[in-house]
Amino acid sequence: MRPAVECRTAQEVFELYRDVIGRRRAREAELAANAALREPPPAPPPEPAPPPPMPVKPFLCTPRLAPIVEAVCENFRIRYVDLVGPRRIDGFAHPRQISMMLCRTLTPYGLKQIGRYHNRDHTTTLHATQKWAWMRLLLEAQLVHEDPPDAWAKLARHLYCNSEWGG
Repeated sequence: MRPAVECRTAQEVFELYRDVIGRRRAREAELAANAALREPPPAPPPEPAPPPPMPVKPFLCTPRLAPIVEAVCENFRIRYVDLVGPRRIDGFAHPRQISMMLCRTLTPYGLKQIGRYHNRDHTTTLHATQKWAWMRLLLEAQLVHEDPPDAWAKLARHLYCNSEWGG
């Protein structure tokens, strides 16, 4: 058993506390100095080189969207303002959808860019592409991508007029 400790004065307790804290700080400083002497911290790894740019595949036919839309307007006999306008009647909506489908078929542009050009959302372009997929198959069977947009629009109008929607 430990012998009983005599009561100390507050001054003795304070000096004992200062002594313990001083020894602890000295020990921490000694450990830090030894750690610094042992070895330097490792250098950070060099940053990896950026990957080389992806090669761009040439697209067979990269016309802008304007010639396709103009060809659709001319062959369906509607104005551009009506094609991109807010009206939903079949006389404007169907040519607009066919125009979106042709733009998606003949250009490398995405749904968002085509929809923005037609003042619509990308989901509208997706709907138009899916709705007129049958026409796209028939057009691709008879035409090649190098044909002018006017040939595509003319054949699309012919298919439209002979279908249940246009006939």
